[in-house]
Amino acid sequence: MSRPKISLYNNVRLLPIVVLTLFLLQLFLPFRGWSVLLVGLGGALLACWLWVRLLGWFLRLERISPTGYTRVGEPFREVFELSNKAIIPCLWLEALDLSEVPGYNAGALTAVGMRKSKRWRSNGAFTRRGEYYLGNYEVVTGDPLGVYTLTQHYTQSSPIIVLPPRINIDHLDIASGRRAGRHRNPLAIEQSNTPIGLREYMPQDGQRRIHWPSSAKQRKLMVRTFERIAADKWWVILDMDRTWLRGEEDHSSLEHAVTIAMSFIERATREKFAVGLIMHDVYGERVIKPQRSQAHQLRLSRELALAEPSDVSIQTLLQNVSNRPDLTGTVIVVSANPTDTWLTELIKIRKRKASLTVVQPDLADYPSLDGLPLPHSDLPLMLTNLGAVHHLISPNFIMRQLS
Repeated sequence: MSRPKISLYNNVRLLPIVVLTLFLLQLFLPFRGWSVLLVGLGGALLACWLWVRLLGWFLRLERISPTGYTRVGEPFREVFELSNKAIIPCLWLEALDLSEVPGYNAGALTAVGMRKSKRWRSNGAFTRRGEYYLGNYEVVTGDPLGVYTLTQHYTQSSPIIVLPPRINIDHLDIASGRRAGRHRNPLAIEQSNTPIGLREYMPQDGQRRIHWPSSAKQRKLMVRTFERIAADKWWVILDMDRTWLRGEEDHSSLEHAVTIAMSFIERATREKFAVGLIMHDVYGERVIKPQRSQAHQLRLSRELALAEPSDVSIQTLLQNVSNRPDLTGTVIVVSANPTDTWLTELIKIRKRKASLTVVQPDLADYPSLDGLPLPHSDLPLMLTNLGAVHHLISPNFIMRQLS
């Protein structure tokens, strides 16, 4: 452990002046009373200075904190080890926690004898996603008379990334109209509900696919052919636009949108799908191509953990990415925007032979920050006509799972 930076503060600033005055009086106007006061006050000043200096040299507090990755709601524990190798006791000590973890303070007030050590633990839980640093702290102590206050500054902090929480969304259908399950082949090609042509009937075709008017005209069984969609990858597009922010802090529509996106990424990885992420937050636009691995999921989770709201609308984001040739497969858009201004861009994505699912936090169930009512929109009906699957997620549904 590196040596801390030490600062010393004199709480009785007049005392050194008094001692100096007594010294000058005794030097030029000798008097026994001056010498008694000089020895008493000067000796106390010197003893207090030596006391705190010894503590500064031989007193150490080590903080052992978690590092790496964790998730919102996960508990954690820190261990503090205090050692005093001085020949004097530390009569009081205050440990000040300078970390910025919301709702957590590891500060403590204690004491330790000469050439003694003690250990204690501090428990907490991460309540908000983001990057935090545990370890910055100060140790404040002093002499028995309170003349000096000594502060040790410890700056060896350790970063920890708090990933967004997850909820169970396995019951939500994706745009193919079927539910993704573990029994499915992740390399399979998924069929959409959009017919694109006819071909002659084959024994393995189901009877429901027979197109009877064409069969009668051709005098042989004809079946409809459908759009084939690569179902081995999912794209999660997250809207970080602050315009439609409702609610506050961890219970806001934007935080719930991040939770929904995190849940889809976790579901895709669990079900052996490649998954990618597209979003535009305050740090800029990010497009992370789909991959299929736990390490890739951790990378996407980190991006979501550090994401901050921006002023870029979902319409602008989709305009920037809708022409990407690799934007195929299953596209899942998570946005709280209730208007239909971005429907044109969804149509472009749909034309790229991608199945489309739109998942939205239900803004009607969130408290409005400006008191204005939500605009009327036929977006759910338009999405249905487009062949997309649309889900409205209530904040109560999310909070019940997170509680």
